[in-house]
Amino acid sequence: MKSGFSKRVERRKFYRLKSPVQVRFRIISGDNKGGSSRLIKGKTENISEGGICLETNLVQVDGLHISHDSSMLYKNRLEIEIDLSPEIESIKAIGDVIWYDLKRKKDQYTYNVGVSFSEISEDDQDRLNNFLLQK
Repeated sequence: MKSGFSKRVERRKFYRLKSPVQVRFRIISGDNKGGSSRLIKGKTENISEGGICLETNLVQVDGLHISHDSSMLYKNRLEIEIDLSPEIESIKAIGDVIWYDLKRKKDQYTYNVGVSFSEISEDDQDRLNNFLLQK
């Protein structure tokens, strides 16, 4: 007899901790002209050692889109600061937007943005890993 339940396979590379911590980020232009947006506030929906799901109200700031340049030829990046807790120094990383979407459940923020860390210092990675282990 076949069961109505199916096993859900976890395909994620890293465990994700549902942890709403404060984040600040700016969009960095991916084209050769450079440039960046002002600092934008948000929070994490979840966080892992490889990236975050960012909650924000803005996907376009100061003429820069969160994911790509106006020609859609270049991927923009995010410069991110994450406040893990008052006891831990903020971590900084550069991230690539993998996906973004409108949130299903509206609250303070409108969009979810999946970000993969592409550059993070060894010290910041260690602080993040220790934070995740403690939770």
